[in-house]
Amino acid sequence: MVFSTQDVLLFTAGLIGFELLIFALLLTRRKIFHWLSAGFWAWSAFMLYYVVAPISAVISGNLVPFHIRLQLGGGVSRGFWVALVISVGIFVFFLIYMRTSLPMVDLGIRHKTPLVTPFFFYWLIVFCGFGLYSLLASRSGLTSWQGERIIESGRFVGDVTGYQSGGYGLLFFPILLLLLWPNRLSRVVGLMLAIVFIVLSLPHAWSRYVTISMLLALSMWHVTNNKNKWPNIIVLLSLVLVTLIYQARGHTQWSFSGIPQAVDESLKEVTNKGVGALAESDTQMLATFWIESAWHDDWIGHDYGLRFLNYFLTGWIPSRYMPQKYFLVDWLSAKRPPYPITFDRLLYGAKSSLIGSFYANGNIVAVVLQMALMGWFSRKVDGMVQSETPIAIRALGISWLSTLWMVWGSHDYWGLMLLGTMAIPFLIGFPVFHFKGRALSLERSTKTNYKAKVFDVRS
Repeated sequence: MVFSTQDVLLFTAGLIGFELLIFALLLTRRKIFHWLSAGFWAWSAFMLYYVVAPISAVISGNLVPFHIRLQLGGGVSRGFWVALVISVGIFVFFLIYMRTSLPMVDLGIRHKTPLVTPFFFYWLIVFCGFGLYSLLASRSGLTSWQGERIIESGRFVGDVTGYQSGGYGLLFFPILLLLLWPNRLSRVVGLMLAIVFIVLSLPHAWSRYVTISMLLALSMWHVTNNKNKWPNIIVLLSLVLVTLIYQARGHTQWSFSGIPQAVDESLKEVTNKGVGALAESDTQMLATFWIESAWHDDWIGHDYGLRFLNYFLTGWIPSRYMPQKYFLVDWLSAKRPPYPITFDRLLYGAKSSLIGSFYANGNIVAVVLQMALMGWFSRKVDGMVQSETPIAIRALGISWLSTLWMVWGSHDYWGLMLLGTMAIPFLIGFPVFHFKGRALSLERSTKTNYKAKVFDVRS
């Protein structure tokens, strides 16, 4: 019997869809299928990339990108193998996720509200100031501060660093910390910063999904603030509409004056394409998975996590201080045998999803091990966003939760960089969130006369 690309897409969508339906029922029964659940966002990403996108491609007839990649990947046998790998990975993820306990994650922080010290104000000004500078310089198009932004092989080689270009990610945690603060003025300031973030990120061609993540973060703050499980239907529909507009927009640069017209054109594009809008390049992870897995299996071998390790160890160090920081990545590239240049052309900028990057580390064994780790990590993120946790932990948890849908559609090292960037303000401010609070708690318990030069603004 001869199978076609359409058959492979429908088989994958049917297999994964049935599996996700079972897990949705199990998660709902355990009451962990909701807006503030990392399991829900993983489930949503799997549903979009492996079920909705393939079905949309079949309905719309947009099969050419899938057909080309399937043939270069080895044909229908590759398609069925990848479907099996994804199914096993999803099973392991949810198995570990549901079996991991849910303790409140507080990292030893004693006070639900951070203590305000002079260092706290310096911290807030530095990260908000640098984040806003990054938005203005690299995203808004309003200034000439950007400098020479040259990227070669994923590295900044101009006079603009990765921190200058992506420093806007440092704003997520301070904004959410201010929004969660039990003080009206801080919430107003946090909301104003969030609005500025959204407005300044609108024009840039590569900011669309970061903008959506900030909108998701605001919806999650509203949900947790009202102690609900889901946002209201108007918020949900608005988020879906914005996502569809941005999907139709693609990587098109907008100007502030032309935004109304650009939005109208994107809406018309959504209407014209219909369900086909859900099978564009941004959601074709399955097709990339086919060809990337063949590239690793048949040509260059696997990475064994060395790329991820290199980014973890040295990725955060500016290149001007350590030009050779990607030594493991360069070593891997030098060891790769020759392969057809077609792979470079088709894989440039393409993403095979997080499961696909796990496969690149070591075939299905690496998928099982790393999906188990992701299940454990996702459950810990759930423990960070509980209402009983200190607001510093909750702010970081919501920051991560709002971007997990992007992480699941990308590479492991890209996810590490994104989540790591968001965690930097928390890590720098940890002495205030932890040690100062612990010292004050000790003072009160022993009733000493020592007067700490800190004050609490929980009123």
